[in-house]
Parts: sequence; structure tokens; C-alpha cells
Amino acid sequence: MPTTTPHRLRRWTAAIAVIVGVVVGVYWRSFGVPFLFDDHSAILDNPAVRQLWPLLTPAADLPVSGRPLVSLSLALNYALSGYEVFGYHVVNLGCHAASACLVFAIAARTMCAAGRQPAASQTTALVIALLWATHPLISEAVVYVVQRTELMVSFFMLAALYAALRAFGAGASRWWTSTAVVAGMAATQCKEIAVATPILILAYDRAFAAGSFAGAWRHHRLLHVGMFLTWLPLAAGILAGPRGDSVGFDHGVTATEYLQTQAGVVMWYLKSCVAPTDLAISHFWPITTHLADAALPGLALMAATAAAAMAWWRWPKIGFLALWFFAILAPTSSVVPIPAEVAAERRMYLPLLAIVALAVLAIEHAGQRLIQAAGQGRAWLRLGGAIAAVTTIALFAQMTRDRVEIYGDEITVWRDAADKQQDNAVAHTNLGLAYERSGDLLAAIAHYHRSIAIREDHAVAHLNLGGALARHGDLDAAARSLNRARELDPHHPAPWINLGNIAIMRGAWVEATRLYQRALELAPTRVKAHVNLALAFEQLRRFDEARRHLQRAVALDPTHTQARTAYDSFLARRHGRPQ
Repeated sequence: MPTTTPHRLRRWTAAIAVIVGVVVGVYWRSFGVPFLFDDHSAILDNPAVRQLWPLLTPAADLPVSGRPLVSLSLALNYALSGYEVFGYHVVNLGCHAASACLVFAIAARTMCAAGRQPAASQTTALVIALLWATHPLISEAVVYVVQRTELMVSFFMLAALYAALRAFGAGASRWWTSTAVVAGMAATQCKEIAVATPILILAYDRAFAAGSFAGAWRHHRLLHVGMFLTWLPLAAGILAGPRGDSVGFDHGVTATEYLQTQAGVVMWYLKSCVAPTDLAISHFWPITTHLADAALPGLALMAATAAAAMAWWRWPKIGFLALWFFAILAPTSSVVPIPAEVAAERRMYLPLLAIVALAVLAIEHAGQRLIQAAGQGRAWLRLGGAIAAVTTIALFAQMTRDRVEIYGDEITVWRDAADKQQDNAVAHTNLGLAYERSGDLLAAIAHYHRSIAIREDHAVAHLNLGGALARHGDLDAAARSLNRARELDPHHPAPWINLGNIAIMRGAWVEATRLYQRALELAPTRVKAHVNLALAFEQLRRFDEARRHLQRAVALDPTHTQARTAYDSFLARRHGRPQ
């Protein structure tokens, strides 16, 4: 690996300053983006975020479930600034900028080690880092707070690779080996795609350092053993099933159907790398149930996979980039169904890096061939190449700024998704929820109906419609919608809780207790269900049971204002004291 000189250090410092400056310049308006979509369940309604000690495990099937480092980072944000979005976005943007700096460092060191001049290596590495950091396809991961899962796992994966390539250098200390393993371990505590980290580091060693797998094992055995041992905590977390309700083979989608569907999704990902024109916070993608419907994208994907395998065999340095793309996408884009979200832009956060690097290197190689053949026009060709790079970065930066503007308002971001895909039931449901939060109940009801017209079996739309109709005063229609939601998803506690609320509105206290108790059988940690059940018990003069449920609510979440207020009011009415 290249040695560090004062002149080289100054160039590196300048390059990192440029990267950080450009990233902040592109994303500075993201500091005011509100909490969106899953941010509400993972942050605003998640008791685990509201205290640092004792550490709490988030409820199952949240974006932060089974991802303790991300959960801890959100808890630190809350401890410092509550629910002020500014601090959350500062952390997200800091992760993204740090990852872009690591991309620069990895690319520059790799090219220097391959024999290129340091100045040329750093220039190319800077272009790769800036094109990746400003690309609009990955803007969702940066501005949508809870997608910090993608940002943090990517940062730690890149940190592990950087430490590993330093460990591959002559005379490297064990410190870099230890750092790589610790970073790899941290990545596994952020998101499951970290499973690819040991594979990619071994492949990098074979392609750029040792020259063969046998050499990699002979010279860097300790590093690779340590990296593969990081799979143990990752496997333990996966087996615990923190997202069993949204991921797996028991949701009506087979492995074959999901793989057929992902052929088209991956082709769309590749298209969006070049032409990111139809980006949205949510993408409706129907499951491909017939092999014939997947034939064209499937053949294209097979051809791409075959080309990647050939590159790995004949040109391993290029093949490493192909492996990077496929290995990181594999956990979400192969055979394990994620039917609730078949396609998501954030999944391209790290895979995009391989496409950008491959494109830059290919264009640079073609440009060098032209320069060699140009004779006296070489200076103009170099200038043209520089202008093309700066222009592309500026174009990506402006497109990303435009995306950030759309994310700046909850109604705007969901209307954008609904306008781009008229048959996207999820977009209409969440647009309705955004209108409901803004106070426009009639607009919310209209979009819930629109969602159900598109997809009658959309349980969340029925649930939200029932809640909105109840607030509008149409209790009979609300009950019908909630019962339909209960039929579609009998294990979800929310329909039972909302039906209990309707029972309270009607004064049916006994019925309300039955409904809330059923909700708590399904989700024993639902604080609001405990509070509402206590209210119903109090009306039935079952005071001991009411006190017990209020105490349970406060114990579950000591920071829950409604629970604490209800308990204090109950004690004041009963002239009692906490037991």
C-alpha cells in the first residue's frame, strides 16, 4: 500500500473536504424533513427509543427490531433532542458523508496498490465518491430517518473493508485486523445484508491482495476467520425472528415466485442507476406467478450473472465489482420473500457503488484510449472528460435536491408516489394517513376508499378507514371496516383496540373489555390497550383490575404521557396510592 507523504495527505484532506461539502450542500434541506411512514412506529411510538437505560428491546416487526445498534443510535438522538427531527437528520447525513469518505479512501488506495499514480488514483476515486454520494437513487436512505439501518450497516461494511485492505498491506499491525472484525461485527447489529461482508473481504483479498483464495487463507487467515465468525451473532438475531410477520415463506409467496419477481426488480434497479426518473417512497410491484412473465427480465439477469461470473474468472478486479452488486442485493432480492415491500430504492445504497465505479473506470479507460490516439488534441479531451464528470455530478446533485424537496412534506411525498403509480394501494393509504394527520378527515377517507378499490384485501387501508370513520362519527361503517381488517389480519391487535374504542363511544363497557383483552392477548405490551382497558374496568367498578392495568402501562413505558396521566387521575379519583 502507498506510504503517506505531507503532499499526499494534503490532497486527501482536500478531497475529503470536497466530499463533505458537496454532501452537505446537496442534503442540507433534509434537516427539516418530517418523520415519515415507518418513522412513526419505529421512533414516535417505540418505547425503546425513549430511554437509554435499562436498554429495551423494540417490539417485533419494526424496522429496528433485531438491529440493536440502530435502536441505540435513535435512543441517543431522543436523549439529546427528543423528537426534534434536526438531530436525527444530522446523524443520517453524517453517516452518509462518512461512507462517501470511506469510498474515496478505498478506491484511491486500491488503485494506488494496483500501480496507478497517486494523483490520478485520487482524482478517479473522488469522482466515484461524488457520483455515488449525490446519486438520487439513494436519497431515500439519507432523508428517511429510519432507513438509518441502511446507512449504518453500509458505513460499518465499508469501514471493515477499509480496515481489511490496510491489514493486507506489508507490515500491517494486528490493529487493522481487529478493527475490521469489530466493524464487521457492528454491521451485523445494523442490518442483515452484513452477511455479505466476510465474502466481499475474502473476494477483495483474492482479487487485489493475495491473488488467490489459497494465498488469502495462507497470509490473512486470522482476519478471514474473524470475519466469518461475525455470522454467529447475525444468525442468532435472524433465528430470533424479529420480523417474522413481514419476511419469510409463510406469507403466501413462494421462493420461486419471489425470485421470478426479483428478476424484473433488479432490472429496474439497473435502469434507475442510469435514468433515475421514476423514484418514489413506495413502489407497487405485483408478484410474478407465471414463469413466462419473468422470461425477458430473467434472461437479462441470467446474462448479467453469467457476465459477472466470467469477469470474476478472467478479470477478478472487475469481477469483484460485479460480486459486490449481487452479493449485497442477494439477501433482499433472491428467494426469501419480503412481500410487504418487493422493491425499495434504499436497497441499492451500497450496490449502486459497484455500478458507479464500473462506469467511471470504463469511461476513463475509453477516454485514455482516445487520448493516446488523439495526438495534439489530448488536452481538449482531458478537459472534456473533466467537464463531463462535473456536469454529471451537478446533474445528480440537482435531481437529489429535488427529491429532498418532495420529502419535505408528508402529503407531497405520498402524492408523488400515488401520482407515479395510480394502482399503488400503499401510497393511497399513506396519503390518506398524511391527510388525516393534517386534519383533513374527508380527504383521508377518500384515499382510504381509493386504496381499497385498488386492493380490497389491504388490511391497513380497512384499519385506517375504520379509525377515520369513527372520528367522523359514522360508528356503524367504522365497525364494518375494522371487522374486515380483523378478518384479513386476525393477529394484528389494532383492529381489536379500535373496535374497543367504538364500544366505549357506545357505552358498551363489557364489550370494550372483551375487545381490549383480546388485543392484549395478541400484543401484551400495547400501552394504549392497557390504558383503555383500565378505563372500561373503572366504569364497571372493577377498580383493582383497572389499577393493575394502569400500573402495567406505566411499567411498560414510564415516559408515556397518556398512561402516566391516566394513572395519576385514577389515583386522584380513588384517593389511593401506588402499590
